[in-house]
Amino acid sequence: MAVRALLVANPKATSMTPGTQDVIARALGSDLKVEVVSTRHRGHAAELASEARADGLDLVIALGGDGTVNEVVNGLLADQPSGLPVPALAVVPGGSTNVFVRALGLPRDPVEATSALLQRVRAGRRREVSLGRADGRWFTFAAGVGLDAEVVRRVERHRESGRASTPGLYIRTVAETVSRDRLSGGSVVTPVTVEVPGLAPVQLRMAVFGNTRPWTFVGELPVDPFPLASFDDDLDLFGMRRIDPFTVTGVLARVLRPGRGAGGRSAVSLHGVTSAVVTADRPFPVELDGDAVELRQRLVVESVPRALTVVA
Repeated sequence: MAVRALLVANPKATSMTPGTQDVIARALGSDLKVEVVSTRHRGHAAELASEARADGLDLVIALGGDGTVNEVVNGLLADQPSGLPVPALAVVPGGSTNVFVRALGLPRDPVEATSALLQRVRAGRRREVSLGRADGRWFTFAAGVGLDAEVVRRVERHRESGRASTPGLYIRTVAETVSRDRLSGGSVVTPVTVEVPGLAPVQLRMAVFGNTRPWTFVGELPVDPFPLASFDDDLDLFGMRRIDPFTVTGVLARVLRPGRGAGGRSAVSLHGVTSAVVTADRPFPVELDGDAVELRQRLVVESVPRALTVVA
């Protein structure tokens, strides 16, 4: 009996074209009973995934970047009547960074990834992965506040004005944000207090919770601040106490060397974080899987073991 699947395709994803989507859909259709739906607005992927679960489908395939994957996951795991099975998740990369799909060991090229995905479906290769939640919203690989989230928010503004999402844009935005924060006396990036059960509260200018490694990529270079992070474990925390140019440059040099971690007196590293509370004196930006979400003044982050089955 053929696997019943839904392909949720984001036609606006960075590396997607109508031709590529058509090739992928045809390839998937050779093995699966697949319906293809293109997203039309923000949040549409979550709606489609939720409907797929309600309809009892076996598999939901996200074709797009990390933002599309995040929406699909939130749709799959949204509150549903008790006992309703959750379809497995599969991912075909279509974005610029594609952290989640690379963490699963799939190729970056969407056509090659489709071929690898079909091989894994035929072989029945599935695994359960741990995820995170921030104020109830799921994230698949990272949740960030402070400098990280401020940079993401500024990059999204640049993209809305027509600039392409490139490693260079992120690097320039980091440098610009750090410089403006220094010149303003620290008013650009909101300081936060992070409380982890059993530990003393710590004040940070940047905090990232992650469940896989690397955290992200700069082009082909992996950024690896928490080398112990794993889909099979709780969350890791990487934080920075200061974000002056000297400190940021030093920490970046370390995390661009896989396996070393952040280290240093200005960095905070924790492994096996089950929950944390982030607070500040004023609203602060938050990013989940590389997308900016609503400002918060208090954020509850939690690890959820074995939250979702993925084809991997």
